[in-house]
Amino acid sequence: MMPLKTTTGVLIGSLLLIGTIDPAAAGTIRYRERSSGSFHNTAIDTNGDTIPATLSLLTGKTSAGPMTGETLGEFRLFNPNTDTPSGECAVGTLEFPFVNGIGVNRFQDGSILVLAPQFSVLCLDPLTGTGIFVNRGVFQSRGSTKRFQGVSGSWETHGTVTGLVFTPTGEGVMGTVNFELNGNLILP
Repeated sequence: MMPLKTTTGVLIGSLLLIGTIDPAAAGTIRYRERSSGSFHNTAIDTNGDTIPATLSLLTGKTSAGPMTGETLGEFRLFNPNTDTPSGECAVGTLEFPFVNGIGVNRFQDGSILVLAPQFSVLCLDPLTGTGIFVNRGVFQSRGSTKRFQGVSGSWETHGTVTGLVFTPTGEGVMGTVNFELNGNLILP
């Protein structure tokens, strides 16, 4: 019986070495990301309220390797008549609920990972032009490629924004963004 176990072990080890068995089999992995970059307003208005979507260009380090990314997101001003406060924004800040958006991360091997927010809120301090944001969403299989094809799972971010260029009415149109993302990435 002992030679059979040894032979089986050697066979499996050899198959792993020559690559016929993928050692990264299906399962859940912890996905962590630290990203920073810049944001600027666009001409895109996804809901017709005259508030444009914002494009962020990012670089970051993740548990899956270095990446570059883009996010496109649109927020709207909180309406006390129809909205319920998120509980994320401090007193004295303006709350902006999420309208629409998506994130796309590109990795050095050409893999793409798509992140789809389901909840997002931006809390801006109008006196300093700085803010915090919280996003919660899912890893989206549609659009994800190569090693992320068919993924699922959930994630959450916490980050900061700092306005650097403002309109005459005080709206930040360009600035910096920094955040940390944590999630569970489910590979097929």
